[in-house]
Amino acid sequence: MSEIYITDTTLALLKPTLLEAFNEIQSFRQGERFNFWKALPPQRDLRIGKEPNPISRVRRPTNFKLKSRFINNTSNVAEDADDTSLGNLASFYHNKIFADTLNLISSAGYDKYIDLNRKTEIGSISFFMECQIQELF
Repeated sequence: MSEIYITDTTLALLKPTLLEAFNEIQSFRQGERFNFWKALPPQRDLRIGKEPNPISRVRRPTNFKLKSRFINNTSNVAEDADDTSLGNLASFYHNKIFADTLNLISSAGYDKYIDLNRKTEIGSISFFMECQIQELF
C-alpha cells in the first residue's frame, strides 16, 4: 500500500491507514529487530515450583497447535532476518511518506544472522539425494 501511495500521492485517504499499519508493525519491534508473532502468555507453566511474577510472555502461534505437545508448550519464536527486513522496509516507507527520520537497520545489523563456521554434513546429504534420484530412474 505504501508503494501505491508513493506512486500516486493524490490518494491521501491512504495515509491514515498507512500510519495505523505502521504503528501495529512497531508493536512487533524487539530493540532493532522484528518478530511478527504476538507476545502472548505461555501455553502452560513449565517451571517446577512457584511461577514468576509477572509471567513473561512468549512469541508463539496463536491459531494453530504444533504437532508435538512439548514444542507446542515451549515455543518461543526468535526474531529473524526476514521479519526484521520487513519491519525495516516499513520504516523506510514511513520515513518517505511522513517525512520522518527513523533509524534504519544497517547491513551490519543483519550480519548477526549469518552462520559463521557452521558445520554441515553436505557430503552425506549429497549422497542421500543421489540415492533418492537413482531410485527414481
